[in-house]
Amino acid sequence: MRDAALEQHELLDFQEDRYSVLKLIDGFDLERVRSAKVLVIGAGAIGNEVLKNLALLGFGHIFIYDRDTIEMSNLTRSILFRAGDRDHARGGLVEAGEGRDCGTRPQVN
Repeated sequence: MRDAALEQHELLDFQEDRYSVLKLIDGFDLERVRSAKVLVIGAGAIGNEVLKNLALLGFGHIFIYDRDTIEMSNLTRSILFRAGDRDHARGGLVEAGEGRDCGTRPQVN
């Protein structure tokens, strides 16, 4: 078993494949993660972190529900919103912002 793990490690491209480290985890199935559907309730400070991490882990279908609006005080702890987003609904902006340049993955649905 140790030899198979070493062979797999040698085949991974750590320079070009952002998921190569995750592929080292026994039982991690990237295709299953990419096809998973996740619902996040709330896109505030904690929701922002959850959404960012889900996107970075490779989840391909993330749904957000949040009826609150964005305030300037939200911007210090959020990667999803900008100053121009003030007074807009959080959920609608995240939905409309698919592929928005926030340093995550533009191919997230």
